[in-house]
Amino acid sequence: MLVSPPDDDDNLTVYCGYDQVSEKSLEGLSLRGQTVPNVTAAIQDGVEQSLSAESMAPDPSALSKALKLGQVGCLHAAPVLADSGEPLAGVVLLSPYSRRGWSPTERQTLIGLLPPVAHLLQRT
Repeated sequence: MLVSPPDDDDNLTVYCGYDQVSEKSLEGLSLRGQTVPNVTAAIQDGVEQSLSAESMAPDPSALSKALKLGQVGCLHAAPVLADSGEPLAGVVLLSPYSRRGWSPTERQTLIGLLPPVAHLLQRT
């Protein structure tokens, strides 16, 4: 999912997402930043956050409700930053079907894809 930084009212917007298993795009939605504190921190602080499928953090529960999923599995949030370091968005990965995490190689691949995403966001 591509997620906005929190606005002045602490709302995050899920711009878009894709469910690979169902082969469906996810409709946009809005979340309170306080309901997904790890995702919010990843975007605002510019630092990746990972949560295991067994995490007791509130993020998985809030996302499972918002996305109407029984579970979200592992969660990985990575910030999309402007060259200045300003947060532009976040990419949130979930594994509701496999519940597996992402390897260091997969996370490095994601990090490598973020600068072009930042460039596109800055141009739109």
